[in-house]
Amino acid sequence: MNNICALDQCEDALFARYTAEPVALAEIGAAHRMVVNSIPKSGSVWLAAMLQHLFDHAKADNPQILHVGELRDAGYEQTVFAVVALVRDLRDVVLSWHHETLRNDLRAGFSVPRYPTVEQFYFEHLIGFIQSEKRFEHGCLTEWLDFVTGRGFPLIRYEDMHHDPSTALRKIMNFWKVIVSDEDILQTVDALRFDRMGEVAAGMGGLIGETVANGHLHRGEVGRWRAELPERVAVDIAQRFGEFQARLGYSKAE
Repeated sequence: MNNICALDQCEDALFARYTAEPVALAEIGAAHRMVVNSIPKSGSVWLAAMLQHLFDHAKADNPQILHVGELRDAGYEQTVFAVVALVRDLRDVVLSWHHETLRNDLRAGFSVPRYPTVEQFYFEHLIGFIQSEKRFEHGCLTEWLDFVTGRGFPLIRYEDMHHDPSTALRKIMNFWKVIVSDEDILQTVDALRFDRMGEVAAGMGGLIGETVANGHLHRGEVGRWRAELPERVAVDIAQRFGEFQARLGYSKAE
């Protein structure tokens, strides 16, 4: 396909991928563009690094990371081969996003971080940022969830990937109809275990390697919000984004 085509206008291409014959891992080249579509701070760098390692695409910056509604507006000069949607409990997302903002503020030259507490970050910035941005569906995250799941893209929960990355990668490969051996999956998972992926991914080159080398990774823990997230923030997330959270299995008591 030579013309630029927004993904939400490519129903024919999606159907063609659904009916296509399975393809071997070795046949997937850099021209087969892939996308990790996620909410920020949901493990997209880790997943992209694993996919780059699995497909040996590190130098091609493939897959590309797009956040939420950016997927709707993305234009491509060739057909996108495959998309994976990645989600995470918003309570951990907010916490991780705050830590990232603290680091970025100091790198940017602020004498102290602009939002030193999670409450300040969430109520004085993040809510307005998300709800005013088209790329974040103006806060209507279930609309994005409908978009990606309605088109049959594999949906991966960060918590599940953290617990069992091999199963997460196998699910993605099955949806993408890529024939891959258990050995290739296990080699990738072993090479990019979260507790040591910083060193490995930083040496991969490309945008992912640069991002990791610049200190993008944090703890990556599941459920850290229980110890660090103020109750007022947790309550507001449950009220403001309750439908999204409940649909993905992130209960109020979880």
